[in-house]
Amino acid sequence: MNDPIVRYLIDYLTGPSEGCVVRADFDPFAPQFLADPFAVMDSMRDAPVFYAPSIGYYVVTRYADIETVFLDEKTYSAAPNRLPVVDLVPEATSLLRAGGPCRGHP
Repeated sequence: MNDPIVRYLIDYLTGPSEGCVVRADFDPFAPQFLADPFAVMDSMRDAPVFYAPSIGYYVVTRYADIETVFLDEKTYSAAPNRLPVVDLVPEATSLLRAGGPCRGHP
């Protein structure tokens, strides 16, 4: 397949392949990103799709590409995005298992 988005996202299943852009410096939880995410993303225009080891996901940065991903659920799966990026604290896990704050928690 010649579509770079499809190629990079398929790599998600096997990990980044040779030729895949890997941005080890990208961390959406870093103070610099949290302070000004637009500046950080602007500095990454050279790679519209890249693998971010800090979160174990591919990052798609251009609006048109993001729209393509969201509108084509047969090609792209959002299933991994439903998983927490970081481990949940025990209190959050307990709250979720109980059904939320309205069911058994104050």
